[in-house]
Amino acid sequence: MNSIKRSIFLFIGILLGCSAMGDAIEVAATLSPSEMKIGEQSKIQLEITQPQSASVLFPIISSDTLIPGIEILSISKLDTTKEGGNIKVSQEIIITSFDSGSYAIPAFIFESKVKKYETEKLFLNVTTIEEDFVHAQIKGLKDNYDPGINWKRIFLYISIFAIIVGLAFIGFIVYQYYLRLKDAEVRQKVKKVDPRLPHEIALEELNVIKEEKVWKQGQTKQYYTSITDTLREYFVKRFKISAMEMTSSEIIDSLQRNNDAAPVIDNMKQIFSTSDMVKFAKQEPTLEENELSILNAYRIINETIYIPPKEEIDDIEGTPNNAGKKVKASSPINNIKRNIKGIEEGLTDEEINKELELGGKFIHFQYTISIVVMTFKLNSKLYFLKTNESAIKYGYKYLLISLILGWWGIPWGPLYTIQSIKIAFTGKDVTNDLLKKMEESSYATKKTK
Repeated sequence: MNSIKRSIFLFIGILLGCSAMGDAIEVAATLSPSEMKIGEQSKIQLEITQPQSASVLFPIISSDTLIPGIEILSISKLDTTKEGGNIKVSQEIIITSFDSGSYAIPAFIFESKVKKYETEKLFLNVTTIEEDFVHAQIKGLKDNYDPGINWKRIFLYISIFAIIVGLAFIGFIVYQYYLRLKDAEVRQKVKKVDPRLPHEIALEELNVIKEEKVWKQGQTKQYYTSITDTLREYFVKRFKISAMEMTSSEIIDSLQRNNDAAPVIDNMKQIFSTSDMVKFAKQEPTLEENELSILNAYRIINETIYIPPKEEIDDIEGTPNNAGKKVKASSPINNIKRNIKGIEEGLTDEEINKELELGGKFIHFQYTISIVVMTFKLNSKLYFLKTNESAIKYGYKYLLISLILGWWGIPWGPLYTIQSIKIAFTGKDVTNDLLKKMEESSYATKKTK
C-alpha cells in the first residue's frame, strides 16, 4: 500500500516539474516593418527563452518561399545569449514580396520532446508604388555624354612610352659599351695580311716543326697536330677549300680530283692516317714514321707550288662573307667614296681591298617612320664597315628614329620597326651589289674612251 502511494506522488511530482519547465519556456515572433512597398525588405525575428537544461528545436525552413507571394532572402545563424539562469536564442529571417496584397504568415512551431510551442501569426501588408501620371513631367532625351580629354590617361601612356624608350636607350648605351670592349679585343686578334705566298708560309712553319722535334719529348700528338694544321692552312690558300672545317678523308676526297694535288695524294694519306691514329687511337708511331711524315709534308708543298701572276691577288682564308672580293684599281671608287661614310680621305683602293679581305663590307641601314595609316621604310646612306668595327656605331641613330617614330603606323608600323631595329645592329651588306656597279661603271668608262 505504501509503495503505491509513493508511485502516485512521484508521478504527480514529475507532471508538476514538466509543467513548471513548460511555463518557463517562452517563444515569440515579430515582424518589422509590417507594411512595405513591392520589392522592399522586412525582417522576422524569432526568439525563445528557456532554461539551460531544456532542449527545444527551432522551426526548420527548407524552402526559398515562406508562403506563396513572400520570398526568403536570407536566414541568419542562431544567436544565443544568457539571461540569469535561462538562455535566449534568436534568429533573423529577411523576406520580400513582389506582389501587392495582405499576407497572413502562419505561426512558427518550436518543438521539444514533450511539447510544441507556437508563436502568434504575423500579418504583412504589401503596397504598390504610386505613380502620378496626370501631373508627371515628361522630359526629353539627354544629349550624348562627352567625356572630354582624359589628360591623366594620356600622361600615363606618354610616361610608359618614355620609360620604354629610356630603357631601350640605356640598353643601347650598355650594348655599345660592350661592343667597344669586344672591338678592342678583336682588334688585337685580327691578323695582318701576310704578303708571302702560301707555300712560303707553309715551308717556314715546317722548318720550325722540324727543328723543334717535339715528338722526341713525348709530345707526339702536338707534333702531328702542327703538321696537319700547317697543311690545312696551305690547302685553304692554295686550293681554295675549307680544309680547317673538313675531316681528313674529306680533304683527300676533295683534292684527289685536283690535277695539281693528285700526284701527292698518297703522301697526304700517310700523314693524315698516322695523325688520326695518334690523336684518336693514341698509337705511338715509330721513329721512321715520324721522319716520313715531315718529309711527305715537304714533298706535298714543294710539288704543288703555284706562283700567280703579279696582277692576281690570292684570296685570304678566314674572312667571312666578303673574302676574295676586290675593288679593282681601275674602278671609279675614288669618285664615289667621298659619299660613303667610314672611308677616310686618302684611303687607297689597295687599303680598301685589304679591309675587304679581312671581312670589311659596305652596308646601309633601314629606318621606319609612321604617320597613322602610312608607314615608310627608308634606306640610309652607305657606310664602309671595317673588320674591327661594330655596325651599331653608325646604326644607333636609325635605331632611335625607328623606336620613336616607327611604331605608330597601322598595320605595317610595328613589323617594319622590328625589322629596322634588327638591321640597326648588323647593317645590310650591299658589298656585292656595290662592287658590281663599280665594275659596270668602270667598263662603261673604258668603252666610252
